[in-house]
Amino acid sequence: MVQRKLAQGSQALGNVFERLSTGQRINRAADDAAGLAVAADLSSRATIFRRGSLNISDAVSMLSIKDGALEQVGVMLTRMQELAQQAANGSLGAGQRQSLDREFAALNDEILRITSSTKFNDRQLFAGAQSVSTPSTFSTGFSIGDTVTSSNGQFVLARDAANARIYDMESGTIRTFSFGANPENVILDDSGNVIFQEAGSAFFGDDRLRRYNFEAEELTTLTNEANPDTLKNFSISADGSTLAFTSSTNYTDGGTIDSASGTGGVRLYVMDLASGVIRTSGEEVTAGADIAISADGSKVALESSQIGGDSFAQTEIISASFSSNGISNFQRRTNSGAGDLVLHSINNNGELILESSRDLTGENAAGSSQFFRVTSDNSTTQLTQFDGNFTFNGTVVDARGSAIYLISRDDLIGENSAGRNQLFSIDLISGETKQLTNYSDTQVITSPVLASISGDGRFISTRGAAQELNYFNISPATENVDFEVGMGSLGGISATLESIRTSLSGLGTLIISSEDSARFALNVLGNNLDSLNTVRGRIGASLSRLSTAQSLLDSQSLEIEAAARRVRDADIASESAELVRIGIQQSAAAAVLAQANQQPALVLELLGTSGPQN
Repeated sequence: MVQRKLAQGSQALGNVFERLSTGQRINRAADDAAGLAVAADLSSRATIFRRGSLNISDAVSMLSIKDGALEQVGVMLTRMQELAQQAANGSLGAGQRQSLDREFAALNDEILRITSSTKFNDRQLFAGAQSVSTPSTFSTGFSIGDTVTSSNGQFVLARDAANARIYDMESGTIRTFSFGANPENVILDDSGNVIFQEAGSAFFGDDRLRRYNFEAEELTTLTNEANPDTLKNFSISADGSTLAFTSSTNYTDGGTIDSASGTGGVRLYVMDLASGVIRTSGEEVTAGADIAISADGSKVALESSQIGGDSFAQTEIISASFSSNGISNFQRRTNSGAGDLVLHSINNNGELILESSRDLTGENAAGSSQFFRVTSDNSTTQLTQFDGNFTFNGTVVDARGSAIYLISRDDLIGENSAGRNQLFSIDLISGETKQLTNYSDTQVITSPVLASISGDGRFISTRGAAQELNYFNISPATENVDFEVGMGSLGGISATLESIRTSLSGLGTLIISSEDSARFALNVLGNNLDSLNTVRGRIGASLSRLSTAQSLLDSQSLEIEAAARRVRDADIASESAELVRIGIQQSAAAAVLAQANQQPALVLELLGTSGPQN
């Protein structure tokens, strides 16, 4: 009996020592199965809540980084607004505005750089979510042969051989007019004005260049009326101040459209639209050459196989500078040794963007269509590394030369295996090529030739399958990000990651090199600042909510963990008392057992003492 009690005491003493050494009342399921289940569930919840708190810390870091970037964008937008306000002042000349515009352009490029490079854990914070908008659809009443979209996306022109309709997408205003005959080329500026070239019609005469004023609904002639004008090509600067064209009509340098004397070789002419003054270098160029003009009208480039009497073996790109003093720096900018050069743009710094399948830099031995930049010192850089013979259509370069937008049905980056017509962008600051749309319907963009893109890549106009005009806003949608902060379906907090292209309009297209363009930029920048403040307000609200949630999670995790400890942990005072109690019992049992073990020896001793004597 004593031995059994001593064994039980030893086991109980071992259990007490175990609880005291671990500090836990429940060390195995046998100790308290129900208590173990409760404690494990509580500890799991506390762990989840601690992880949720860390998730919130990550979310706060991410949103704080985005808010910090937007703060800097706001500072730059404010400075751009100040520059636009200064440029809109009538006391400034063209030279002063161009100086202001250079800083304006640098700030624009920095905004684009910040918003394309701001990341958290390799996640783009300003990309937004790819979206496919439902188009605005308009019936024109005629079979659409072409669409033209203004650089800012506000105006869209749809036309057939002789008629046109211009849609103001902001006000809903529609203007209708007749060309009189099928024009060879049509340009739509950011005020909704149309400049077009008539192709020798009886209505207008021979190759006249016309301008239709959207607001005044007035049609005027921009080239000479008296002399037959074999106009070849033309382009207007993004600020609407300058027109460049090639013509065989002999215009007097420093004169107006009325200062013309017959015809001769094709020459480049540049017209200040405000004064009507025309300047020319007098050197002949190739007929039919494509022309590009910089946003501020100070630089002109064209495709030509000659400058004056200097002929080239192939078509090359030449450029010139324009000012009130005339045209200067007429020079050859490329030396391809072969043709296949497509001029897309020239920026205010004289940098060219062109397309070619030639190996201009030693990086295109396969002869794929690539985009190239030619700097003002004529060094050439290959901007893309496409590994297929792709076809690009509807290509536009924004006014700043910071991005290219194009339509292609080729699989440029591995996201268009079905071969649908999609919109792509090439960021010339970061070098990244993106597929901006993911259309699966072949009827969305029926033909890239019959589609036009705004200068900031936010809008596409297309001819629909039923001869209607479709107008798509393809700005990336707001992306909702869920931060997991608790357990189950109710454990998430959402925040928005908006694309900068959605929040800010006109990036890459705004200019301040003329009074009108500066006033237009001033209005757009004011709206952009309002949009930016709205975005930052939403970020601030999300940060406030996350902060509240984190405080609650921290409190809950502490309380739940305390509850788990109350179930699981040992009562040290009680266990210490139990240790003393069992120790005393063990000592007593050991003493009794010792006494019991001494009894046989005592008996033997007694027997030995009282035995027979010899």
